[in-house]
Amino acid sequence: YTYIDSLPLKPESTAAFEVGMQTHFTNLLFHTDAITFGGSLFYNNTSNFLSTALTFDENADPSTGTNARPFFLNYDTYRLKGVDLNMAYESAYLFINASAIFYDKPLVCSVYLAAKEGIAAWNTLGFRGSVLPNRIPPQQSFTLSTGFYGFRQKLTAGARIKHHSKKEYPAEWLEGTAASGVIGELPKDYVIDIFGSYILSKHFTINLNVDNLGDRYQYDIGSIIRMPLPGRTIRIGLEASF
Repeated sequence: YTYIDSLPLKPESTAAFEVGMQTHFTNLLFHTDAITFGGSLFYNNTSNFLSTALTFDENADPSTGTNARPFFLNYDTYRLKGVDLNMAYESAYLFINASAIFYDKPLVCSVYLAAKEGIAAWNTLGFRGSVLPNRIPPQQSFTLSTGFYGFRQKLTAGARIKHHSKKEYPAEWLEGTAASGVIGELPKDYVIDIFGSYILSKHFTINLNVDNLGDRYQYDIGSIIRMPLPGRTIRIGLEASF
């Protein structure tokens, strides 16, 4: 990576605020249970956001076979705002944790890249010659974990499901580069994990986790190329403390 002399790099400047509330209730279904509800509104606006970009020359670089030249760039603005909600329930027998994030449409601005690509300076996806789009999250994501305790809370067993909405990328994103298999669109998806542990003694605990129970073929939400996440993964461990 390099930089362009006519675009000297500047320090970032971020304005961020968050306002939220949380409420807590006890002794609902059982004598010792509790439930918590929370939520917040957040806003993050970064001026001179420092990231990488690509400029496309007319002739291909003999060393790479591409006509793309990567460099560091200050994007004029990168803005994210949204709502974060969460809930947690806990008792001697059962636990439930749920969270959801709803992003408003992000805003990305680069007058320089917009002029190069012939598009509007302000948009919600980023730019063709930019790796910033992989930093933009899906507009909706949800996580739910639930399970139970047994044998006087020696046993913990549960399951977790994570879901995210569809994520789009700019048209012809990173075309003309050496990157192959670039993601054009990240479909909405979900994954289910199961987990458990058992306290054998005050010194030893055995753990079992099965990630991606359904062995789904999927990508990380920050992926650039089509490199899938691990399939069904089983992990067994023994934890010792003295």
